[in-house]
Amino acid sequence: MTRPEAIQYFSSHADIYAEKNRDGLSRASRVYQGLLDHLKIKVPLGKLLDVGIASASLSLPFHEKGFEVYGLDGSEEMLELAEAAGIPKDYLTHLDLLENPIPFEDDFFDIVITGSTLFYLNNACQVVEEMIAATKPGGILLLDIDLHDALPEGCFVSDNLSDDRPLLYIQSEHVLQDIFTKMSVEVLGRHVDTAQAKHDPELGAFQITSNIFALRKN
Repeated sequence: MTRPEAIQYFSSHADIYAEKNRDGLSRASRVYQGLLDHLKIKVPLGKLLDVGIASASLSLPFHEKGFEVYGLDGSEEMLELAEAAGIPKDYLTHLDLLENPIPFEDDFFDIVITGSTLFYLNNACQVVEEMIAATKPGGILLLDIDLHDALPEGCFVSDNLSDDRPLLYIQSEHVLQDIFTKMSVEVLGRHVDTAQAKHDPELGAFQITSNIFALRKN
């Protein structure tokens, strides 16, 4: 069986996500909100960009507080769920991040977030740079990404998944740190969500951790 592309997969599973988030906030949104609270980060009401907004479960708490929420997603079905959740249609953009850059001017958003999106992009580092560029100086970014400690210079593809799932692209933490330095971003803190040991005949033993970063653009 050929692996589906991420957009195709999530479009065909949109009804599952709608049911999963029907009765309240997703686990991810609770973790993100908890990280902000733990770090005592207060973001003034303003413009928020959710990269890979899906059903808006991650950005909905911000929307309910009064933030002006914009969303990008490659799945039209997911954007329909975001609109149904209350995000204005005019603020939602259908966009394939593998083919197109983030379509906003630099220094536009007070906060930029993404959840469970960068894993599926082989250009995740480029998208992270675009997210940082779109954030105002002093603004906050929240992003999650799988990191490994085996290859400082790049990333690799995790292919030990069932055939009905998209590929996962695992990034090197060193690459992200280089981006943070180059783009003048301060790491305020992070939440390690999962960690698993791996072994590869070529790489040897290494660790993959799913990290949620809280960042401030200087």
